[in-house]
Amino acid sequence: MRQVLAVALGAACILGSAMAMAQQKPLELRYTSGAPPKTPWETQINRFVADMDKASKGTVKIVPYINAQLGNEQDTMQQLARGRIDIGGFSMTAAALLSPELSLLNLPFYWDTQAQLDCALDNHLFDISAGLLEKRGAILTGWNEIGSVDVVGKKPLMSPADVKGMKVRMAPTKIAKVFWTALGANPTPLGITEINSGLQTGLVDAADLPITFYFPAGVGKLAPHIMMTQHVLAAGVNVVSKSVWNKLDPQVQGLISQVSMASPPTMLRQEVRGMENFLRKKHVEMGGTIHELSKDQRDAWRRAIEPSWPEMVKAVGGEGPKLWKAIQDAKKACSKAA
Repeated sequence: MRQVLAVALGAACILGSAMAMAQQKPLELRYTSGAPPKTPWETQINRFVADMDKASKGTVKIVPYINAQLGNEQDTMQQLARGRIDIGGFSMTAAALLSPELSLLNLPFYWDTQAQLDCALDNHLFDISAGLLEKRGAILTGWNEIGSVDVVGKKPLMSPADVKGMKVRMAPTKIAKVFWTALGANPTPLGITEINSGLQTGLVDAADLPITFYFPAGVGKLAPHIMMTQHVLAAGVNVVSKSVWNKLDPQVQGLISQVSMASPPTMLRQEVRGMENFLRKKHVEMGGTIHELSKDQRDAWRRAIEPSWPEMVKAVGGEGPKLWKAIQDAKKACSKAA
């Protein structure tokens, strides 16, 4: 893969390139993210900016635009693929707008533990995922972390029967549509920047979100009930526009790869996951409610969804069956991590 080749560039070569560019005007790369302020993602982006400045000796400047300043994820992911935005961090939902097959990585109720998913992503699924994204205009430089996803609503929703007939926000993916339809809900696709307005206007009354977005974005004020289904263990992607990448000097490609690896996935995951319990406590302190499900209650949700996995694979189309086989093999290989 291009990313792997870029990483192979030696430190001495990178340093030499930085010195050669020292007298040139800094290369600026626009970085987009839908991350709200004062979240682990903002911290990670700021660290990436600082690390790049240091590694390049000021010759490459990452200019961050967080909180969807350049547009929502649906738009900015497409802009990145067209070369209008240089680099960014995205949820797998956004990645699936380019490569629908990638939404299978967030298959609901599939992974037994976060450790199992981490093992699968890091050791078995990177190359196939990178290949899918490159075909659609993006270079995968690494994974990021979104967090575990729960059902949230204006009222308690303790069983699959409770969401039947409800107006729910679904992520704009084919898998999300199958998920909510299988539960008998009436799903409406909304980008993350549209969730609050959808709840305010009554367009939707429930959704599924990670606490790491739910709380900082203020969704808890509108849908104060969290049902800890934890049905998706959500990964995300860090990517560079392929058209931008191909125009970069190989030494700059090496710098991007080097700095991207300076904060490994393990570190990024720990930072995000470490915030989850803190945010749950803050949600309760502010008047919200968290409903912890018993094993039997969670199993009821899983039983309602598991029969739909084949339909989800079929819905994404393309190389979905190939990726699904790789996912199954990865889960088996990583079973000890569970």
